[in-house]
Amino acid sequence: SRSPDSGSQYLAVGLTEELTEALSRVKMLRVIAQSSARQFEGKAVDLRDVGRLLRVENVLEGSVEREGDRFKVVARLDRVSDGAVLWTNTYERAGADLGAAQSELAAGVAGSLKVMAAHTAVKHIPTPEAHQYYMKARYEAEQMTPEALQQAEEDLQHSIALDPEYARAYLSLGVAKYNQTIARGSLARTEDERKSAEQLIHKALELEPELPSAHSTLARVAMQYDWDWDGAERELRAVTPGVNAEVEETYAFLRLFQGRFAESDQHMQRSQDLDPFSTAVMTNLAAMRYLEGHFGEARDMAQKVLMLYPKVLTAKMLVAASYIEEDNTDSALREIKQWTGFPGTPVCEAMAYAKAGRRDEALRLIRPLEEKYPNTGVTSQWFAMVYAFLGDEPNTVKWLERSADQHEWQALNLAVNPVFAAMRNAPGFQALEKRMGLLH
Repeated sequence: SRSPDSGSQYLAVGLTEELTEALSRVKMLRVIAQSSARQFEGKAVDLRDVGRLLRVENVLEGSVEREGDRFKVVARLDRVSDGAVLWTNTYERAGADLGAAQSELAAGVAGSLKVMAAHTAVKHIPTPEAHQYYMKARYEAEQMTPEALQQAEEDLQHSIALDPEYARAYLSLGVAKYNQTIARGSLARTEDERKSAEQLIHKALELEPELPSAHSTLARVAMQYDWDWDGAERELRAVTPGVNAEVEETYAFLRLFQGRFAESDQHMQRSQDLDPFSTAVMTNLAAMRYLEGHFGEARDMAQKVLMLYPKVLTAKMLVAASYIEEDNTDSALREIKQWTGFPGTPVCEAMAYAKAGRRDEALRLIRPLEEKYPNTGVTSQWFAMVYAFLGDEPNTVKWLERSADQHEWQALNLAVNPVFAAMRNAPGFQALEKRMGLLH
């Protein structure tokens, strides 16, 4: 989408988001996620290059112009193979008719491709001012700092005050509250933060029951905080299969934690097909390969992420962890010693020493942090990994129980993490698996 001014840009982004979701519900269409499609915004790129990189046959592009309460949308559907224009149209409407124009546009695209359009009408058209606050908040929330998320929350509160029926504003507010924990670098989400986020997301679904990211977020909450695997699956089943990258990725994690690797891979492949340029998707795919025991493949994927985005800490950790699992602890330590400003560095270094049989050096690194429990500032599961590499079953189980008590996301990989393979038959380990609903 292109737009000549900032006011229209908000409209363009919102229209693109809603149109992407509407077209995703059309059978026989694979629609690329907005996050990947946006890589080409404002760039002079060859249509065939776009088609090759996204693996699509057709590209929809357009522009939005706004004057007062009226807008003009120009849309064009191009065929990648020869650049032919398959369909084009211009819509000039009042702001209140945005939903009708979006529905007509989706139907026009579907018709030109000779597929049947689903019911693509938007349930609710936000007021222009509420929409502007919402789009401003989405931009702020993407920065993932405590200050930016706080500003996003304020803007979303304004949006809801102006339009109490605006489902996406409730959803975004819930996600912003949920993400505050990550943004401030904390490892623990308070009960109030969790409940407040859940209530807002449920409110969004009351207003618009088909919001994919709402179901995906609730599925992750069900897994992490309730260990409710059936509940998580119910949330994900509420969304049409294969149309949303975030839902597919969450489904992949659900199946991974259950040890159903083949199904996990299928869902992750769908997620990557829908959002090929997403850093999160690429990094999570590498993490899944690591948990499945494919260490070389995991490292290759993580290194590709770092070539594009050198600061992604999870990718750096996966490179080091894969070396540790392959007994190449010298390479792992070389990687780890390059990290700066990361509180978890001593524990990761201790993992490498533990794997190399250098017990005293490993314990010297983690003991000062262990004494600060429960405020170590580091994921509790990582201490369990150090003790697992040392072959210390009681301390491994102790730290895994602490990880579960804190409801860490990492605790969910208990049944599949290769680090713990040697002690899967230990009574304490099996008791914890049973407690979390992971023992089959």
